[in-house]
Amino acid sequence: MKKYRVTAVFCLLLAIEVHAQFKNEGVYINITPGSSVIALDGVVNTDGGTLTVEGTLRTPADLTNTTSATLQGNGQYFIGGNWTNDAVFNAGMSSVTFTGDQGSMVTSGGDAFYDLSLDKTTGDLTLADDMNVANTLDFQAADNYIVLDNNNLQVLHITGYDATRHVRSTGTGFLVRTVGGSPVVFPVGNTSYNPATLSNAGASDLYFVRVADAVLSDGDAGAPLTADAVDRTWFIEEGTPDGSDLTLEVQWN
Repeated sequence: MKKYRVTAVFCLLLAIEVHAQFKNEGVYINITPGSSVIALDGVVNTDGGTLTVEGTLRTPADLTNTTSATLQGNGQYFIGGNWTNDAVFNAGMSSVTFTGDQGSMVTSGGDAFYDLSLDKTTGDLTLADDMNVANTLDFQAADNYIVLDNNNLQVLHITGYDATRHVRSTGTGFLVRTVGGSPVVFPVGNTSYNPATLSNAGASDLYFVRVADAVLSDGDAGAPLTADAVDRTWFIEEGTPDGSDLTLEVQWN
């Protein structure tokens, strides 16, 4: 694979298209406001490098932030492949949009996104670890799903969801949101869309919601129950026990 390596401190202005991998090995790069970098074979920020994105960074491939590097700024990211962070990601007020026609795996490394959007033509976004979206998760296109597996997704605001674009709780992972007095929708499902709406007349708290495509005799274990059942189980947990006065509405087909 060809690599475009940066060996000096500089700012990137206007528009640059890199027909290779864009790799920062240990220096400072600033993509300034109004500027755009397109890296056709992916982005690697490594070896203690600092990549500041105040403009736009696009790649149809993977973005990797690793080996004591720092990724930061208030700009826009458009990612077609995987997002892997095991270094430092300071999201600022940036937006990350996953695009393209392939699935994406996200390893957040414990660092929150600010705004995150899904605008794929095909392919899911799958969590490799717990993920936090500090502001808004926006589903921009149909057939866009976030697959939790066994990881939690914590989000402040969610927009654009419906039966063709939502969070899939395929394992033990939960969608996590803060619930106060106003109704809060948890747009979850497994093989179909089965959202839950919660409101809380008590103290505001974090709530954890997932849904399974079965009803078991012991709740999360035991024999399947088919008589007088809707074939769905909603698992709901509270961050701080007691102090809540919860109203719950669920939907099934």
